[in-house]
Amino acid sequence: KRSAALGALNGYTEEILSCAKGLLIPLAAGVGLSFLVQSVWTFLLCGAAYVIVYAVSMWLFGMNDYEKQLILKPLRKLTARFRTR
Repeated sequence: KRSAALGALNGYTEEILSCAKGLLIPLAAGVGLSFLVQSVWTFLLCGAAYVIVYAVSMWLFGMNDYEKQLILKPLRKLTARFRTR
């Protein structure tokens, strides 16, 4: 039982570290963008840029195939609904 628990823990740790890789780029972008904020408008623009950087980074480096499918399936249904109209 002990080795099975350690195996599960190793798998969990690998998943967390894999997800953490996707957070390094947004962290750097957030620090860099924080220096640009001087008004409400630059805050909103930097926030939008951060959301884009975060989404792309997590998609490329932080998500596994199952998590990507959780996003793609509803999007495909939604786009199919609009195509039939």
